[in-house]
Amino acid sequence: MHLRLSYVRPEGRTTNLGITVDATALVGDLARALYRQDPAHDGAEAPGGLTLSVERRTAQGTTAVLDPDRNLIEAGLRSGSLVRLSRERPADSVGKDRGPAVAQLRVLSGPDKGREFALPAGVSHIGRLPSCDVHLTDPLVSKRHARVVVGESIGIVDQGSANGIICGGVRVDKTIVGPSDVLRLGDTLVSIAATRQAGTVEPTSPNIEFNRSPRVEPRFEPETFRTPTAPSRPNPMRFPVVAMIAPLVMGIVLFAVTRSAMSIVFVVLSPLLMMGMYLDQRRSTALQLKQQKTDFDTTLRVVADELTEARERERGVRLARHPSLVDMRRAVHLLGPLLWCRRPEAPGFLTVRLGVGAARSLCGVDHPDFDATALPAYLARAREFARTFEYIDGVPIVGDLRSAGALGAAGPRGVVDGVARGLLFQLVTQHSPAELVVAVFASPASRSTWEWVEWLPHAGSPHSPLPGEHLADNPGSGGLLLGAIEDLISARLGGGLGLRGSARGDVDVEKGIPAPEDHPVPPLPALVVMVDDDAPVDRARLIRLAETGPDVGVHVVWSATQVESLPSVCRTYVELHADVDSAITGVVRHGLVSSPVSCETLDAAEAADAALLLAPVVDSGVSAEDDTDVPPSVSTLDLVGHRFGRDPDAVVERWREDGSLGSASGGGDDEGNARRRRRRAGDLRAIVGSTGVAPMSLDLRSDGPHALVGGTTGSGKSEFLQSWVLGMATAHSPSRVTFLFVDYKGGAAFADCVDLPHCVGQVTDLSQHLVRRALTSLRAEIRHREHLLNAKKAKDLVTLEKTGDPDCPPSLVIIVDEFAALVQEIPEFVDGVVDVAQRGRSLGIHLVLATQRPAGVIKDNLRANTNLRIALRMADADDSTDVLGVPDAADFPPNIPGRAAAKTGPGRLTTFQAAYSGGRTSETPTAPPIEVSELRFGSPVAWEPPVDDGGAAGDEGPLDISRIVETVGRAARVAGLPT
Repeated sequence: MHLRLSYVRPEGRTTNLGITVDATALVGDLARALYRQDPAHDGAEAPGGLTLSVERRTAQGTTAVLDPDRNLIEAGLRSGSLVRLSRERPADSVGKDRGPAVAQLRVLSGPDKGREFALPAGVSHIGRLPSCDVHLTDPLVSKRHARVVVGESIGIVDQGSANGIICGGVRVDKTIVGPSDVLRLGDTLVSIAATRQAGTVEPTSPNIEFNRSPRVEPRFEPETFRTPTAPSRPNPMRFPVVAMIAPLVMGIVLFAVTRSAMSIVFVVLSPLLMMGMYLDQRRSTALQLKQQKTDFDTTLRVVADELTEARERERGVRLARHPSLVDMRRAVHLLGPLLWCRRPEAPGFLTVRLGVGAARSLCGVDHPDFDATALPAYLARAREFARTFEYIDGVPIVGDLRSAGALGAAGPRGVVDGVARGLLFQLVTQHSPAELVVAVFASPASRSTWEWVEWLPHAGSPHSPLPGEHLADNPGSGGLLLGAIEDLISARLGGGLGLRGSARGDVDVEKGIPAPEDHPVPPLPALVVMVDDDAPVDRARLIRLAETGPDVGVHVVWSATQVESLPSVCRTYVELHADVDSAITGVVRHGLVSSPVSCETLDAAEAADAALLLAPVVDSGVSAEDDTDVPPSVSTLDLVGHRFGRDPDAVVERWREDGSLGSASGGGDDEGNARRRRRRAGDLRAIVGSTGVAPMSLDLRSDGPHALVGGTTGSGKSEFLQSWVLGMATAHSPSRVTFLFVDYKGGAAFADCVDLPHCVGQVTDLSQHLVRRALTSLRAEIRHREHLLNAKKAKDLVTLEKTGDPDCPPSLVIIVDEFAALVQEIPEFVDGVVDVAQRGRSLGIHLVLATQRPAGVIKDNLRANTNLRIALRMADADDSTDVLGVPDAADFPPNIPGRAAAKTGPGRLTTFQAAYSGGRTSETPTAPPIEVSELRFGSPVAWEPPVDDGGAAGDEGPLDISRIVETVGRAARVAGLPT
């Protein structure tokens, strides 16, 4: 496991440390390593009773003294914590009081049915030993069967027991226990439930698992408003001259004809009538125009009110879509739903809030087209109204890395540092470390601006595609980091580099939100590279990186003191002045400039506080194996127990717990155990290594029936096979399993194993005629077992074994090392192997085929039956994919032989360190390797471990494999088994 801690040294100085240690190391081991490796102590022996006092940098900020005998993986020591050495005893180890009960274990069935055990926070052991915290009397429960870890959740871990832990009908090495889960330990059923809320219990896990809950982003549907029609100018009215003159002429003519006085009245009244009509029409037209003007003003006010209300809603939505730094800091402290809320498929992925200013509104206003009859003043008012509401102020100005490719920030040093810090802070708090990785190029002068980044899970997590350090402030570390990023870009581009197109993945930055068209999702995780303009790195290579990276998910955020210093690849930028409220943003692709823009700043202390809180947080929705959890080496005796190297009674007891001692043995099972065995199916489970968290077990019956083992020269393949055989031999008696060894490397691989009482023979390349004889015997054994099962009316060997029939033969495991050489020498052996593979499961015959390169050797009909796949280091990615389906095994370090991965089913891949039995293991515990280095911004300084004198005593005496074989042989004689 890898931890980043602040260590208060004895003289009071605080140093930031990176620690790499086995997950099974104890707290006391780490405390002693910190003391001895501290350069100030020059390798001096650590005083006794050292442990760690931890101040957890959480929102609550708790302090605790850790139990020195507790595994680090279960002690609750988390990255970001402040630690110091202590000789104070932890509260739960003083006297016999281990603290208040926070969980309860109930025995539901078995010899101890009805008993209840109160479990305090921390580790409690289950087993038959009276010293166990949960003491059970079931003979099928091992002496130390399992340990329960009670913390924020309840977990149970198998401790190499004979019958394991059965949860939901499946045997598990480690699991989280829910309140409704029922666990089987031997012949005992138990349940475990918490009695206090998880928040009141001290943490036990090194990580804080954060669940990214579903979050519906607020949306604002664009609306269109229309201004009222401008009043029209009235049609011009002409004075009715003709209508007034015509009656006069008519009246004169009428008077001349009739000589009547009434004609004079007509002459006088007709013009008056015409004049009245003219004046009335003119008044009506004026009133109508006035009403149009009133209606226009009223409608304009209504539209303005509706627009104002809609724009307030729009402003709220846009602010919520791009939260402020204050909101994100609160999300970090509370682990709220805003944390890591951006998803790769969402339009907001890789967007940042540059500041707050005026942007084009989503509320559009349609103004009337040009109308020659409209009053010009009112037409101008309508157009001015539309222009007034075209932009909305107080909304986020957004930069999108997927559209721009790279972002720039320029301004006075103190101001631009705070703004650039805020931009990066937005990215790391809104994006999961599984989907975003961060790297920084700084200078010695700007290093303090970015030191907080080394605490982030985004800088160096197991998800990162970059090897090595992610921070650099000098030419050496900068060159290494730049080369790693260039290699990543080249690999993602498939070896060809090309410049980014001018309009890939556009975003409607005029409106401040992503355009409706979907973005192509680039490879994940995305990589954001923070570059300080004065970083001592080749500028041309950095610019090339910024140009070629966006198409494959690599983006640059460039910080400089002036816009003229930003490279042109920064197609979106923010220009800052002494007043952060008067910034200018530019979007080159759209020709947009926004001003003034109010930018947010984040000071170094605030950033460091949030980064320390994020340091132990992991995305629970994405699995990631940390290779540092797996130990670099582990001995077989350390895993199965040192008693198995000297005490035959320990082996006999394990065989009895497993139920594999047949009735023919002098020390056979009692009648009760025999009845239990008939109710349960036996297995062939064996401990083969360690995952760091728990022992690694394989079962040929449930995981097989046959296995394929791949590994190149020097990978530790033969040593793994030896340890697998020893694991089965110590766990199961010869009545349950026997071995046939086929070694085409001269027989050296199994030279010791042939002395096991389980061994029925060995075939080597030195006696090829024996291979053919073995093949003939194997065919005869197949026929014998078929006839036996038919006579006993049993469908398979497991069914017959459960009946306790004394005629039931043991399972036969045929282990072939260097299968490829065997196929080349004796091709007909393949047909016999295929026959076994196709019929072996029901007959209890299992194959373990080991080869350096399975391609061309393992045929399809054979491959289809080898469900269990184990790969040690492979020669190349194709060989690894051939065995596991993934290229992981090609990347195993060559300096760690025995590193392996097992595929026990679709999608079930486990990395582990294979047990080694070729050394000499002392019963005196040895301190695990612990690497300590000072975190110095990408240039860690290792604390050298002290060199201990006089370690030659372990070079004398028999090897572990010889001790185990001799002990198992004695156990068979003690049990009265034929040898």
